[in-house]
This record gives sequence, C-alpha cells and structure tokens, in this order.
Amino acid sequence: LDGTKDFIMGGDGFSVMIGLLVDKRPVLGVVYAPLQETFFFAESGAGAFMERKGLVTPLRVSESDNLSTFRLIVSKHHFEKIDAAFAEFLACKDFVQRGSIGVKFAEIAHDGADLYFNFDGLNIWDVCAPQAILEAAGGQVFDISGEKLVYGPQRFTKGIIALNASNKEPVLEKIRSFQKSFKNES
Repeated sequence: LDGTKDFIMGGDGFSVMIGLLVDKRPVLGVVYAPLQETFFFAESGAGAFMERKGLVTPLRVSESDNLSTFRLIVSKHHFEKIDAAFAEFLACKDFVQRGSIGVKFAEIAHDGADLYFNFDGLNIWDVCAPQAILEAAGGQVFDISGEKLVYGPQRFTKGIIALNASNKEPVLEKIRSFQKSFKNES
C-alpha cells in the first residue's frame, strides 16, 4: 500500500503496487488505484497500459520540451519548503498534488504531468513498480545527479527525478543551479 496518509484520511490518493526486479532493474510493474478503479501496468519491452472500466489504453509520456510549460506533480502530504522553492525556481505555471508515488509516476506515464522530483529519497518498494511503468511509457527515472537508480537493500538517498521523454539535461542543470542558490539562501 502506497499513499498511506491518503488511505488513513479517507482520500483517494493511495494505491497498491507490485514490482519485479531482474538483475537489479525494474522489469514489471502494477499500480492499482482502487477508488479510481484504475490499473496501470507494464512489462519491460512490452509497453505500458492503463485499464479503467474494461478499456485498456496504451500509455505514452508527453513530448513537451519547454520546462516553463511543464506540469509538475508534487507530493500531497510531503510538500516541504525546499519542494515549494524548487517549483517556484522552475517557474512552472501548473502543478498537481497526489499522494501515492505510484499514482504520481502514472500521471507522467499517461501525459497528465511532465516532472516529479523528490529530494529526500525513497525506498525501493516505493519506486520499483512505478519506474517500470514510467520507463515502458517512454519516461525516465534517475537520481538528482542524473545517474540510474541502483536497486539494493538501502534507501535511495540521492533524490529521485521522474520525467517525460525529454529534457533530462535541462532539468539536471536547473537542479544544479537551484542547489547552489538554495544553499546560498540557507
């Protein structure tokens, strides 16, 4: 169960997630949002899909390449000062808040958002299934230094970026600039 705060509070921003790693890489992911009656699922090399009310739709991330028009997806319950500052620094005009990381990545996978960031890090069980879905839909997942996530027993501590099909380098440059300016302000 992911998005436990939403679940406890009676909200709809939680999901059930199942992921499979092979050779420390996510190859299969299922995210089910029960209150929306929506399944997101993917297998590496076979594509990503959404099933709602019996209709199965292929998922594909947006091709948006203008950061100022990006739609951010941010945490509903963990939106900290640094997160608000980064969203403002990016000058994105539009953002949406969700609870579950699985739902956040699924929003990017079906072109409902373009970028998610988490500077604190997450656990492997938070990321495996959503990463498999997002990457199968053409998206990207990496740490804030631009490196692939390395799955192991430890928590991901170098932050996480989930992104549409393009803009990895411009996003990383914005992160570096932000980190410098944020440290100077602190």
